[in-house]
Amino acid sequence: MISSKAQSFPDFVLQNQQRKVSFQTSWITRVVNMAIPECLAVARLLSPLTNLTTIEATLISDTEIAAIHRDFFQDPTPTDVITFDHGEILLGAGTISCQAPQFSHTPSEEAALCIIHGILHLGGWKDQSKKDARAMAAEQNRIFRNAVRHGQRPITKLGQDTSVAS
Repeated sequence: MISSKAQSFPDFVLQNQQRKVSFQTSWITRVVNMAIPECLAVARLLSPLTNLTTIEATLISDTEIAAIHRDFFQDPTPTDVITFDHGEILLGAGTISCQAPQFSHTPSEEAALCIIHGILHLGGWKDQSKKDARAMAAEQNRIFRNAVRHGQRPITKLGQDTSVAS
């Protein structure tokens, strides 16, 4: 029997609590909202993602994310993304900005990809082993490409994001 109940997706909220790097938050939000259904479609049974009503991502400074990385993972270095099972995704703005050119991305594209990575973690995906990391990277890249295709690329000038931090 097919359920008549429409599938509901978690709301997505993006906050920018840093001022060093400019991000196109409306574009990131649009792309992530397009990615959420695909992330849910590949989520593991009973993963945190399947029960969330809201996913909140916050862009913070590398100093802040390094402190959180130290406190929760005993690693004092900044990182690009930290995901908590209650639906909170923290993004290291400086790290994301520095690694974006390595993948021919703008900072906004890299931030969207990192959020998709975090959502896949909420969906039960792991990346601790090389095999799992390869599978997760392939899935996040596939979802990102599909979402960007529908959300359009961010407006850029000379390869740099042009929006102001909001």
